[in-house]
Amino acid sequence: MAGLSGRSTAAIVAGVVLAAFAAGVGVGRLSQGAASAPSATASSGGDVWSFFGKLRPANAPRATVKKPDGFVVWTSRLDTKGASPAACVRMTEALDPRKSYGDFVSVSPVLGRPAAVTVSGDELCVADVGYAGRTVTLLRGLPSKSGRVLAESTDVAFAAGSKPVYVGFA
Repeated sequence: MAGLSGRSTAAIVAGVVLAAFAAGVGVGRLSQGAASAPSATASSGGDVWSFFGKLRPANAPRATVKKPDGFVVWTSRLDTKGASPAACVRMTEALDPRKSYGDFVSVSPVLGRPAAVTVSGDELCVADVGYAGRTVTLLRGLPSKSGRVLAESTDVAFAAGSKPVYVGFA
């Protein structure tokens, strides 16, 4: 007999799987009486998830990134919804939409035209920065709505990579 046939190999594999299952059931029954074993059964209070901890209420505060102190750059994002991406910088305080922030923004490599700067709440966006890597520099003195100013110039790098894929049907 040179080797096992396909049927006898399948029978051996099935026997090993059945033996492993039976061993698991046996170990489970033996450990049922152990008081120290954790279980996910419902407690008398109706908490089904006691093994996993308490469920958080829907209106509970969520973990967020803490805002730094003072008037500084907090986060940045690249808005690629339009035809050309906009580089957006979120500050720790609200900005005054009535002020002209174009004098406090420098873009490199140079755009070849003045930067189109818009403000909404605590976010400052520079439109049409393209898909090439750019650095937006917020210059020292940039004012917040409350009157505080940016203490030092801050560089924020943006890189969109290649233009996103678009599939459209006519």
